[in-house]
Amino acid sequence: MPYITDPDLAFLQYSSQEDLDILVNYLTKLPNGKKRFNSRLMQYERVDTFFPNHKKYWNLIAAEVQHFGGHFFANFLTGTGVTYRSLMERVCKKSGIDFSEQKSTEKLEIMLLSKILMESMKKMPATDLKQFMKDMSINPHDYTRNTLSNDIRKIIRKETIKPKIIGVLLASSVAKIAVS
Repeated sequence: MPYITDPDLAFLQYSSQEDLDILVNYLTKLPNGKKRFNSRLMQYERVDTFFPNHKKYWNLIAAEVQHFGGHFFANFLTGTGVTYRSLMERVCKKSGIDFSEQKSTEKLEIMLLSKILMESMKKMPATDLKQFMKDMSINPHDYTRNTLSNDIRKIIRKETIKPKIIGVLLASSVAKIAVS
């Protein structure tokens, strides 16, 4: 599957090996460790040659993200996936997030991930919420759900966790699209 030039995925070429490994594992394996039936990434000769040096084939990883976010039949007919922006817009709409076309893709990511995290935190028992805050280096003193949401948005904006964010967003998008 060819990579569609996508400024929202170009950062992958600069990502750490560890971050790319997380993304590759998510794209190619199910949570139980079995191979995803619709993943094509491991079928490429370049991947076979350089695995696990993911930086050597970052554009194939990006193409897999685009394929993963596309509609199965549309991908089959066109031979391509969708841009990351298109995926984000679709998932935000399905998630009930209002946004304007002028919002950057990064803003859409922040809005979506914030919504996912806030919905998850609402369901967390107090002890789990405190542990989550500790894990995210958020000071638990004198917080409300709104101040916690603001802290989470600041963490999400950090460029170092972007591949992990994409993994979470892809998981969410698959869930949202699968139930519609």
